[in-house]
Amino acid sequence: MSAALLRRHRSSDPRGGHFAAMEQPELLAEDIGAFFGPSR
Repeated sequence: MSAALLRRHRSSDPRGGHFAAMEQPELLAEDIGAFFGPSR
């Protein structure tokens, strides 16, 4: 298996509720950047 398939990402933040992406959009943007950053 390639390393790209074995790569895992997990994050959690105590801020945000049930709709965290809408309540804290800047956190979502940072998390997406952290997830895709290594593949650039």
